[in-house]
Amino acid sequence: MKEDRVFVDTNIWIYGLTKSGLEADKNKKEISLLVLEKLLKQQKQIFISIQVVNECH
Repeated sequence: MKEDRVFVDTNIWIYGLTKSGLEADKNKKEISLLVLEKLLKQQKQIFISIQVVNECH
């Protein structure tokens, strides 16, 4: 398995896209965006499945 490919599941995308006034949700959003940013900085190839696309939609 190639180490430069990373599967990012639905919850990371949902937390990153959600706008909420709740502190717990803000923390989840911040963490999920940090995870995605770290993957990009490490030049990882992020991939998702069609199921993730449907769940986020």
